Amino acid sequence: MKLIKSMLVVILSALTLFCVCSCDADISNYTVDYGESAIYSKQVISSAVDEIINTFKDMDGCKLYSLSFTSDETCKENIDYCNELEKNADFDECIVFESHFRSPIFGGGAWNENEDYYWRWHLARKDGGKWNLLTYGYG
Repeated sequence: MKLIKSMLVVILSALTLFCVCSCDADISNYTVDYGESAIYSKQVISSAVDEIINTFKDMDGCKLYSLSFTSDETCKENIDYCNELEKNADFDECIVFESHFRSPIFGGGAWNENEDYYWRWHLARKDGGKWNLLTYGYG
């Protein structure tokens, strides 16, 4: 009987660890602060958020808490920076977000274990086209 209880504890522990340490990024419960913009509609901001989420999905083990549109002023100030990131792109619009997320519980790769990160995400486009995610990281 003790052996069965011990094995049950080991199996339940392993299952719990597996569930907690899932490799997929967790985007199940994040918020988006659309802020106020005289330049971009909520729909346009949402399309940029979609690009960020598509990239975040590959950040194995990370949990996204929030994305926040910065401001029209920040976006205008960063258009030259975005054009420096991609040669001959000639972007005419830039959008910048801030994010809050947590790294994987056990870290790994470039991640510190179970730590909060606050990153900036820079996207740009030309002539109202598709947003291009150019860079992200510490802002």
